[in-house]
Order: sequence, then C-alpha cells, then structure tokens
Amino acid sequence: MAKQYYRFDKLTVLVVDDNLFMMRLITAILRAYHVGRVLTARDGAEAKGIVSLMQASFEAANRIDIVITDWTMPTCSGPEFLTWLRSHEEEQVKYVPVIVMNAYTDTGAVERARDLGANEFLGKPMSINSISERLLAVIDKPRPFIVAPGFIGPDRRRHALSPPKTERRQTTAADIEVSHEQ
Repeated sequence: MAKQYYRFDKLTVLVVDDNLFMMRLITAILRAYHVGRVLTARDGAEAKGIVSLMQASFEAANRIDIVITDWTMPTCSGPEFLTWLRSHEEEQVKYVPVIVMNAYTDTGAVERARDLGANEFLGKPMSINSISERLLAVIDKPRPFIVAPGFIGPDRRRHALSPPKTERRQTTAADIEVSHEQ
C-alpha cells in the first residue's frame, strides 16, 4: 500500500485555550505539521471575534478550516462557543469542523460535546499522534451534518451499519407450528 502524504500548508486552524502553555504546545505541533496559518484565542469570546472577522472575508483563503477548542474556560467556555458557532447564520461558520479538548474524558463529557455538535474529542494530556489522528479524522472522514430541532452537528454515527449476517423474515401466526402435547 502506498504511503499517503498530506499538505496542510493551505489550512487555517484556530486554537482556543485559556492555558497559554497548552495553546503554545498545540500551535507548535500544528506548525510542525506545516499547517499554513495557526490563529489563537484565549477564550470563546475572543474566538468569536476572530471567527466573525475571518469569515466576513469574501476570500476562501481567509476562512477558518478547523477549530481546536478547550472545553473549560472562564470567559465564554467551550460549550458556549460551540453553541454560538453551530447556531451561526452563515453556513461557512456553522459547518466548521470543531475538535474539543478536555481533561475530563468521562462518557458524560464526551456525550455533551457530541450533543453540542463537536466533530471530534481530544482528551488532555494529548499526544502528537492523537492530535494528528483528530485532524485527519475531520479531513479524511468528514461525517455529514445533521440539522434537526435542537441539534446541528456531524452525524453521531461513526460508521454505516452493515446488513445483518443472517436472514431475517417476519413470521406470522400461520408460520408457527403450535404443539398441544403435554
């Protein structure tokens, strides 16, 4: 099998984290992957301003391609920012892939992020490989977006269901043999 190479030099990624060390670490990793432009915000409020400014541009090159956001921030948290993003009136903002980072990786935290429209979830502390896996997941395996009352985000199902391996037929009462022996 041939090795596949990626060029990230045309990507614009917005990193949102109130922890300066974590923001710099993720930025350094993205730059090591030769991501074209890495923008940073210290919280969801600053991220909203950057998204609004970038997406207002008519040039596709100025738009944000992927958002990586922390979940727990004091001013405008990850859930607030994600809700704002998914309810935005502009399509190119609403459908931006979002990778959520959180130190709490219990099922409830992952489900809440998913239910608010996150594309991927990244547990802290993360590895270089886990960051690249999430990036490639939103690029290589984008899930279709679902717009329904109370939800907008990627389809929650990760893979298509395969048909059952055994034949399944609906039976009627006439098809069932009843034994009256005791």
